[in-house]
Amino acid sequence: MRDAKAHRRPIIAFAHHPWVEPEWMNRQQLLSRLGKRGWPVVYSYGALDWWERESARWRVSPMFNRIELRDGISDAIPGKIGARWQGSLWFDRSALRRHARFIRSAVAEPGERVIAMLFDPRFFSYIEHLEPCDVVFHAYDVYASQSGWTEDGSALQDALVKRAALITASSEGIARSLGAENVTVLPNGADIDAFSAGCASPEPDDLRGIPHPRIGYAGAINRKVDFRLITALARKRPDWHWVLIGRIERNEILADDYTAQHFAEAEGMANVHFVGQKDRRDVPAYVGHMDVNTMCYRSDDSGWWTACSPLKLHEYLACGLPVVSTPLEAVLPFSNVVNLASDSEQWERAVQTELDAAGAGSREGRQAVAQENSWDARVDFLENRLYALGA
Repeated sequence: MRDAKAHRRPIIAFAHHPWVEPEWMNRQQLLSRLGKRGWPVVYSYGALDWWERESARWRVSPMFNRIELRDGISDAIPGKIGARWQGSLWFDRSALRRHARFIRSAVAEPGERVIAMLFDPRFFSYIEHLEPCDVVFHAYDVYASQSGWTEDGSALQDALVKRAALITASSEGIARSLGAENVTVLPNGADIDAFSAGCASPEPDDLRGIPHPRIGYAGAINRKVDFRLITALARKRPDWHWVLIGRIERNEILADDYTAQHFAEAEGMANVHFVGQKDRRDVPAYVGHMDVNTMCYRSDDSGWWTACSPLKLHEYLACGLPVVSTPLEAVLPFSNVVNLASDSEQWERAVQTELDAAGAGSREGRQAVAQENSWDARVDFLENRLYALGA
């Protein structure tokens, strides 16, 4: 039998946003675990672009490319020298080639066949400069539903789907959006140890003044959140205190009239509390000091949220506290441990049932389901598929 470690080929991963962020997405969860298992991993969010010269990203960037080791991976920090200029095809292609060669050299020998793992199709232009490589595409969103998506993005996605040796998607809905048959669903998981300890963690200072019962939501605060539902329940049940933990994506909210109207109302209510974005290491303590945790997503089918695999699903379950959710496709299989509700009347009954400890599942049952859906289990699956690429 061949030594499995000998087949841990270098992985060059691309995704939008820097590695170092307060919250970790699936890319950091997957790649950090692969790195700690011995896979050489370099992560890049792409070369800088001269069009970004007035941005905060440009201001904090170094003059030259550099590599920083963290969390088991090599984090490629793009420099201002060598930035892209998309106004010139030749210049831009040269910048892509230089950046690709830089990150390739961080983990691979010249001519070594690498794994190029893309978390967004808009990085497909780098592939030709990474050869020889096998391409892996992990789709974590319905990209065509994102703001700013263009026909060029669709063309890159089509090309990536055709080129990829392995395609995974965070949900069935995302898999269908790719229009390909060879897509494997790889749902989001949870850091079990961190979230199972949430209830035993000290109560965060900014929660102490918020009365119980607390109805929690942890995650990005944008137009997927059903603020109409929240405000309706907050008016009807003034004794319930909604606690929203996460980054407020205000520009996206204000761009959507439906969301903006109800968000503004929620901000003015005494029993709706926005406590801000927290470091990923602190989130379990916030989740653990709620009475009910929720995935209060909009139930209409007008946006990308209908196809998502909520990062918070198994995090909530790992904590063990009751969970109420909009009946998203990705959540339906877990109705034995998650109370599902659509309209405000169903939500009121579901939350009250959970507060009365008469709802879906038990603490032990929720945590057992989460254990089966840990990030470590997800990486076990992914790792086997990566080994197969080199077989």
